Amino acid sequence: MHRYLTLLLHHLGFCDHPEPWMGPVGDCFISDKELTCAYLADRGPFSPRAIEMVSEMLGFTMVATIKGRRFLIAKSYVEEILQHRVVRRGKDYAIGETYSAVYERMLRSRVVRDFDGTGYWVCQDDPVGGFREHFKPMTAAEFHEETSHLPFDEAGFPVVTPPDEETLRIARSLRKPG
Repeated sequence: MHRYLTLLLHHLGFCDHPEPWMGPVGDCFISDKELTCAYLADRGPFSPRAIEMVSEMLGFTMVATIKGRRFLIAKSYVEEILQHRVVRRGKDYAIGETYSAVYERMLRSRVVRDFDGTGYWVCQDDPVGGFREHFKPMTAAEFHEETSHLPFDEAGFPVVTPPDEETLRIARSLRKPG
């Protein structure tokens, strides 16, 4: 009976699922340009022109956990993920809030388990409604190869850098919720 009550409370938004998903397995993930563009073309609310523009920003963003610390590594900057909290967990998803240095505010996203269980989807309506991006796992060797151009400190962490002006310009041009 306890399980059914918990499922009902979960459905109403009062608690986590009785068997919550604890997140993807692995320490390093990279944006999957092909799968994301295919999804947006098939099911997303994006025109072919919009998908073409979005595709230029996909395929290089990485999320990595290094010695217990989390980093977002983009083309033009490195950000340590310091302000993050999980709001709710379901059987195949987690809803979280993370501070974004680019948008200079907290962003809420839904992280959904991939069907094969290795990767995950990040679903956000802020700043662009209906956006969904797939991240696939990377090996440690692939991560080191992709980040070989970055400076790392003596403790082995990537050096945090601010976003460049072009990234900030693009972010500011996108609509803000309101």
